[in-house]
Amino acid sequence: MRCMITISDHDNFFSYGLYHLFKSRLKVCLLVKTTSLGNESDDGFITISLCENVSVTLEIRDKKHMAKELSSEVVIFRNDSVNQLIRKIEYTIANMLKHGHGHDVICNDRGVIKLTSTQIKICEFFYNGITTKTASLLLNLSEKTISTHKRNVMRKINVINNQGLYLWIEKNKIHYF
Repeated sequence: MRCMITISDHDNFFSYGLYHLFKSRLKVCLLVKTTSLGNESDDGFITISLCENVSVTLEIRDKKHMAKELSSEVVIFRNDSVNQLIRKIEYTIANMLKHGHGHDVICNDRGVIKLTSTQIKICEFFYNGITTKTASLLLNLSEKTISTHKRNVMRKINVINNQGLYLWIEKNKIHYF
């Protein structure tokens, strides 16, 4: 299981400090390692391994990549206090351990995620390999509308790619389909 947290507005000292903070303060942590991507940007990762198959990856993004924050459940900012940082990480870890992979969660604070009948049909089409064009003909909707419904489902279930959507449908087809 993995979960992403974006670190915003950082420099090398901030990233280095986070690395050592998490290494020293997280109680359930087995291993903390940092990885630089080795490209021109300052992007990199801090991975916190909790046990063999459970880890939290903190994605370090440069300011120019702020749009990526939208795909993260939690964003860490430079002006967050130490207690806020630890709380954000511990919340994410607890949520991940409780529900499994962030992309597989079917329940939120309000209960089961609600999908419209059209969204359910589009998910069924996607799962069965029916193209957007064919789905638009079958439902008498434009391809753009089909795509919008699919994106709305992905936003509701907190997935960022087709693979995550497919895995979520596979796991939850009993509940919805």
